[in-house]
Amino acid sequence: MARATGLMGPNMGNRFAKMERLRLSDVAAATTTDAVEIIVGDGVPSGGYGMPAAATGLYFRKDAAAVGTAMYVTVNGGTNWTAFDPATVAGASLTVNDTFALQFGTPGTDLVLTSDGTDVIVTSTGDLVFNDSVDVKFGTGKDIGIAWDGVSLKVTQAAPNSAIELGVDGAGIDLVLLGDTASASAIWDQSADSLVFSGVAKLKLQTIAAATATPIPVTHSGSFPVTTAAAETNTLADPTYLGQTISIFCDTYAVGNRVITAASRINEAGNTIITLGAAGDFIKLEAITIGGALKWQVVSNDGAALS
Repeated sequence: MARATGLMGPNMGNRFAKMERLRLSDVAAATTTDAVEIIVGDGVPSGGYGMPAAATGLYFRKDAAAVGTAMYVTVNGGTNWTAFDPATVAGASLTVNDTFALQFGTPGTDLVLTSDGTDVIVTSTGDLVFNDSVDVKFGTGKDIGIAWDGVSLKVTQAAPNSAIELGVDGAGIDLVLLGDTASASAIWDQSADSLVFSGVAKLKLQTIAAATATPIPVTHSGSFPVTTAAAETNTLADPTYLGQTISIFCDTYAVGNRVITAASRINEAGNTIITLGAAGDFIKLEAITIGGALKWQVVSNDGAALS
């Protein structure tokens, strides 16, 4: 049973500092190496103050408010003292060894953090709550941040071309996107290596718009409906990626033709001009490569004049 074995007066072990001490140890307090000394002094600790060689000592400095160092610790009977000042403590690490737990709330139940040497394990009886606009950060300096802003879940990145990968190469994860209508979904089925649309779900391409005498955008696939009001023109640049498609058709014919001039050939005959002269005229183009260069190729044509 440990006991206090002495309260000793000033000037013990260091003639330059007034101090007092309390020894906690077993009955053989004067010689045991597992004694714990609690010492109070008005200067920097130096020496063993009569402690056994391997004793642990905790030293409190009386004038800490002036010097900023309040506590010193020794584990070798005073051979070395380690200072704990506010700056040191603020920058120090808190180490919890493997299989030991860092617990919050009711011990062992509310929130427990442990490490098994490989993984950090979080167990909780309640929710982990992250307030609005508070980031969960991954990587150095928040390479990836995840936050809820009260309306949307935002995943942000520090550098362009960052990626989110689900699963591993050769063993993916099914990804299910649910729609507003029951049974409407888009599913990436990893075992089938397929993107599957169910129910009323559909792949919808963007409607492309371009005023007369302007270039038709070629940044994405889609449909370009035309309404004529006079003799009008557009230009069409080469496609921007392999497999890109564009459907061009005359929705409303009032007066005059719509003439579209492509930057280069759109069929094997080398035609570059598409003329829509009646409602319902239709042509569909798809991006291919010729000699490694992206070019449009007519997939189907119903009524459009080519030249």
